[in-house]
Parts: sequence; structure tokens; C-alpha cells
Amino acid sequence: MTLEYQILSPVVQEIEAKLKELSLAFTKKQITKLKTPRLIDGRQKISGQKAILDHLGIIAGELNSWYYCDC
Repeated sequence: MTLEYQILSPVVQEIEAKLKELSLAFTKKQITKLKTPRLIDGRQKISGQKAILDHLGIIAGELNSWYYCDC
């Protein structure tokens, strides 16, 4: 995942904290022409704080349903 942002604002820091909380690998990239933060997850491009946090909420739900098998 890549978190793109214009300036390192409290909104970006909140998104970054959520990514860390979920233990997701991500990189940050500053792009001066962006108006809102954008998260690139594979082929998906999610823009805006609410949309990104909603997306991470879905991922958090999926993480809880994964099972580890030591077969």
C-alpha cells in the first residue's frame, strides 16, 4: 500500500496510525498537487479521509476472519 499526501497533517497522521495499528506494510509519498490524502491498495485508489478509514475498517474485519493453520 502507498499513502500519498500533500502535507503531513493530523488527518494523514491518523491514517498512518491506523495502518500501523493493523500492522499493514505501506510506504508514504508526498505529492504536492494532491488536495486530499490517497491510499493506493493494489489497483484501488481511495481518496479522502473518510473513504480511506472506511476501507481500512473493511480490511480490519477481514483480518479478524483470517485463520492460521500450522498444518
